[in-house]
Amino acid sequence: HADCYRLANAAAEMWDVGLVDLFAGDDIVVVEWADRIPGLFPADYLEIAFAYLDENRRQICLTAHGARYAVLLAKLVANVRESLSGTVR
Repeated sequence: HADCYRLANAAAEMWDVGLVDLFAGDDIVVVEWADRIPGLFPADYLEIAFAYLDENRRQICLTAHGARYAVLLAKLVANVRESLSGTVR
C-alpha cells in the first residue's frame, strides 16, 4: 500500500522507496492518490476509482490498462452478470 497524498514530490519519493520494484513483481499494490505519481505505473494495471454520489452512496469504476487487465475485467463483468441473472434489481 502506498499513500501519495502528503508527499511533496510524490513521483520522486515513490521512486526512491522502490515502488516501481513492487510493480515488477506479482504482488498486489494499492496506491492511493495515484494521480500524484504519473509515469511510474507499468503498462498493465487496474485503475479503481470511487465517486461520491451522496452521503450514503458511492460509485466504483474499474478501468483496465493493458491486455492482462482487460481480460481480467471482462471475466469479472461476466461473473457479476451471471450472478445477477435471475435476481430482481
